Amino acid sequence: MKFHVFATIAVAVLMAVSCQPNTEKEEEAVMSVLQAESDALLAGDFESFEVLHTQSALETRIEMGIYGYSVYKGWDRVSGLIRDFLEGERMENVENKKENCIVHVNGNSAWVTCDNVWYNSSSNEIYYNNLQIAFLEKRSAAWKISFSAYYTKGDRNEMTIH
Repeated sequence: MKFHVFATIAVAVLMAVSCQPNTEKEEEAVMSVLQAESDALLAGDFESFEVLHTQSALETRIEMGIYGYSVYKGWDRVSGLIRDFLEGERMENVENKKENCIVHVNGNSAWVTCDNVWYNSSSNEIYYNNLQIAFLEKRSAAWKISFSAYYTKGDRNEMTIH
């Protein structure tokens, strides 16, 4: 009898542990989507950019800075903004890094805040720096961006976490 109780408890514990999501793996997957988005922009590859997004009428992008802010609601507006950007002058010798990241995964949703830093790849000097906030949804086992906001930083290049 004692063995059956122990075996039942052991099986229940193993089942509970195996059902827990691998949070670290999910956080890495979320960050890889955000990095792939930046890499697609650098490459001028709209198709690679597009597949990383929900492409819904509710998808929203906000760009903010000392100049004010702009809100792009719906995939038509978000994709139009990106297409216009990609038609402009290419950034050369630039690479992107996500720094000071805070990632939270909860089931099929996640949010991230990080420094979105664009470096001159030959001198390692900061070319452009903004704060990135993103919300992602897991759809068909793949993380997709549904909301993003960017706050352009001025002279201050550090994020303070309290």
